[in-house]
Amino acid sequence: MNIADEISMYRMHCLTGLGRTMLPTGFWGESSDTIGSANHLGGKNLFLTFDDGPNPHTTAQLLEVLAEENVQATFFVIGSEVERYPDLVAKIANGGHTLGNHSFNHNFLPGLPTKIIENEIHRTNSIIEDISGIRTKFFRPPYGIIDHRGAFFLKEAAMTIVYWGCVPEDWRQVGSSAVTKRVLRKLEAGTLIVLHEGAEIADQTVESTRAIIHSAKAQGYTFKTLAEASSPMFNQILPESF
Repeated sequence: MNIADEISMYRMHCLTGLGRTMLPTGFWGESSDTIGSANHLGGKNLFLTFDDGPNPHTTAQLLEVLAEENVQATFFVIGSEVERYPDLVAKIANGGHTLGNHSFNHNFLPGLPTKIIENEIHRTNSIIEDISGIRTKFFRPPYGIIDHRGAFFLKEAAMTIVYWGCVPEDWRQVGSSAVTKRVLRKLEAGTLIVLHEGAEIADQTVESTRAIIHSAKAQGYTFKTLAEASSPMFNQILPESF
């Protein structure tokens, strides 16, 4: 690994440690989490997730790769993008993948009034359900940060906060090789992989997704969606502490 990769991984390690200490309870996808340590699905399971879609430059290609590899993933979609590309959301659902809520406008939620935070979540839930027929149970906050007001609303809505596990900082153009290497170094049973959609990083995301799947399978890992992991055991990590 080069120095840029080492710095990226150290930075995310520090941010994860800080987040686990300061943020409301949620799923982090690390071995210390209930679902990761219990491994109740059997085998070496990974959770592959994509943020910021649907996107016309990435979503369809990702769905093709996932279909070719017989892998299921979780897509955390932005409500305003769902309105623009409802056909892509339908394709995600029809492919058997899980849909998660990533807010409506991808704003920094702690800086917003409570009513707007609630609307960001509720409005996105409604449009996802209208298009797919699926009532999502999962919410990933924009920039990975949510305060106690948002956590309380999510608890009332019986939704689980999903944070980040392995994040290769792929929202920037770092190259598919770097993304792949950063992810593969963090793999263990229960790892939550976070990749991003977007026009400028389309090739990087698609290529690294394929490479990560191939390498993980070769190491004996299998991929599950968060919906497949939704069980009484998983529900124990619904936000409780504020």
